[in-house]
Amino acid sequence: MGIEIGALTGIHMWFDMPAIVSYLIYILGSLFLTWLCTLAFPNLETIDLHSSNIKAIESADSTFVPMYLAYVFVGVSIQNDTSLIWCYLLIVIICFFAQNYYFNPLYYLLGYRYYFVINSTDKKILIMTRKQIYLGQEIDFTNLKRLNDYSYVDINR
Repeated sequence: MGIEIGALTGIHMWFDMPAIVSYLIYILGSLFLTWLCTLAFPNLETIDLHSSNIKAIESADSTFVPMYLAYVFVGVSIQNDTSLIWCYLLIVIICFFAQNYYFNPLYYLLGYRYYFVINSTDKKILIMTRKQIYLGQEIDFTNLKRLNDYSYVDINR
């Protein structure tokens, strides 16, 4: 049994495609677009954050994973494609305008991890990095790129 990919994209295809192939195309397309966004990171504003200005570092994984799992469960429970699209569109708009943190779970697959850093002025910021940070480790972030006022990406490995 196959599904027509054109039903979701609006483009008529002359063949039916197995569902697994269709899902694979969507997942790989999403990963490619996420990777493409990483190419813009070097062009962002740069700041340095030295260990002398860091009071604490904690993992942010436990904060975001349940939130995004909730989105998946909402999507699974919706039976109508139009309602699903509107629901996810509304979630994207809310997340974009909230601008607290930029968190994309697909960055995990690209090797990024998320950490909350409390700086010397007691402000909590989110840092996305490929570095593995351990409890009590002192670390300098010498090339942070600013995503917004509270979110930064470390482009050093």
